[in-house]
Amino acid sequence: MSAQVGGATTVSGRAFVKIAERVAADEDERLAGTPRVTAELAGGAAVVHVDLEVRYPAPVPSVAGDLRERLRHRVSRLTGVPVVNVDIDVVRLVPVGGDSR
Repeated sequence: MSAQVGGATTVSGRAFVKIAERVAADEDERLAGTPRVTAELAGGAAVVHVDLEVRYPAPVPSVAGDLRERLRHRVSRLTGVPVVNVDIDVVRLVPVGGDSR
């Protein structure tokens, strides 16, 4: 007779934020600097907030929309935690060729 042992995987808030930061910074030349990510995990779901610097003249609504979808789908898939909302604040526009400081 065999017994099946079940278990659950949990992702700490800190690990969740690290994963979201990696996904946010992933392969987008329209971003300047590293996005700053915070998250709230409650009730088995997450709300993510991102402070973002965008390279000007990239279209801000397009950059934010693409990032929002990438975070919702990839972070949910990687962590098993549904991302129900992504708030994005563009904190700075950086001219192409300028530095992000």
